[in-house]
Amino acid sequence: MLKRVIYLPFLIGMAQLPVISKAQLTKEKSEKRIVINSNTIRVADLLGIFARETDLEFSFNSKKLSPSKVIAVAHHEQTLSAWLKELELSTGIHVKVKGDHIILQDTPPVVNSVAADDLSPAGYKGRRSVGTRTVDEKGNRNDILAGNSGKRQAITEKEHTSSGVAANNKFVAGRKRSRPEADTAADGEEPLAEFYASYETDSLASDQSGAKNETASDNSVYVRENRSLSDLLSEVLSKTELRRIPAHEMPAPDKHVTLTANKTVVYPKDTTAVARGVIADSTRKKAPSLRTVTRLDLGLQGVGISLEVPVSSKYTIEFSGGLGGGYDLSDGSFSYDWGLLNPCAYLSANGRYYYNRDKRAAKGKSLVLNAGDYFGLRLKYTSAEITGGGSVSDAILANIHWGMQRPIGRKWVINGHAGIGWAYNAVNSIDPAGGKVYPAAEFKISYALNSKRHL
Repeated sequence: MLKRVIYLPFLIGMAQLPVISKAQLTKEKSEKRIVINSNTIRVADLLGIFARETDLEFSFNSKKLSPSKVIAVAHHEQTLSAWLKELELSTGIHVKVKGDHIILQDTPPVVNSVAADDLSPAGYKGRRSVGTRTVDEKGNRNDILAGNSGKRQAITEKEHTSSGVAANNKFVAGRKRSRPEADTAADGEEPLAEFYASYETDSLASDQSGAKNETASDNSVYVRENRSLSDLLSEVLSKTELRRIPAHEMPAPDKHVTLTANKTVVYPKDTTAVARGVIADSTRKKAPSLRTVTRLDLGLQGVGISLEVPVSSKYTIEFSGGLGGGYDLSDGSFSYDWGLLNPCAYLSANGRYYYNRDKRAAKGKSLVLNAGDYFGLRLKYTSAEITGGGSVSDAILANIHWGMQRPIGRKWVINGHAGIGWAYNAVNSIDPAGGKVYPAAEFKISYALNSKRHL
């Protein structure tokens, strides 16, 4: 009794301890939300994103589906399990999960050794007759093992001698029987091999002498010896009717092996290693498309709003405007002044060429918010102070630069560039001859106004 009193609180305390099982970890990964920005994507690219986002291992083993197949993206943001279900529905591929290993493969072929109608009572009725032989006229059946023919009589038969009485075509209750029968070719051709997969019969033992026939309910019963394939192989080998084939003479595993007249088993070629190479190669060479992004900016040029629009797979144009500092270009001087209470207005257009997004994709780095390194060309206009009375005047500036853009989380981004430019005073007219070379530099922090599904 004392032991029970001590043991019961111990069990209650153990039951309250948190337990994290492998199934819970797998469930957590299956519910991880993954965002795909493009409307179409290759299967190899999709699997590469899954592997990068979830740290799971993906294998591709299919002959019907190519890793380079392009599929449509119906939902841009959903869980991993929903993505895999959509992939099954859109491609017909079979997804098999083994712990942290996900395999995409074709549906395994199903081979039935005997047609369905041959196992039904109707199939037996079509093969039986009164006062005649209950099997084909040839008493011996030929079985083919490993491409070599060996004769083995596995079916015993009985003829009905009573005339005028119809044979009763009932199966023996509670007992399973099969009638394996090799299809014979016409004009004396060798019969085709038969293989019965995943099919077992109850032990209906025939007499050891082979002469005694088993009957039930006055009907002839087809009897199959309950013998394993290894026993049959040993018997055939002992009769020197079958020779062992050396390994170098065995057929290649990707060839078709015909088993019956209309049944084919295909040994699929192992494409797992090839698929992994294709996934890695596709991830290394192709980055997601650039996106249109609207941002609120705060930086050295002031406070404003910008819109970055892609014009091709690697080029964008950024339009921006706001309030910030101005330039004093009088008397050949160049200075940048920014009064918080007396700002200037600015407008700019900035063309960018992103050159390293594919390398970032190969390294698994984030590409959201058009992240990457770029070369740019910028044209900018700044006005005089809004309230007037200052030394700053209208100015036109043009520069070439190198820059970089990096995301901070899902909505924030930092951007900076450095280069060289040409600036001139535009008070009365645009006069490039009176301009001045200046070092171009910029740094800003921005907040994206797009929804997360469009980043």
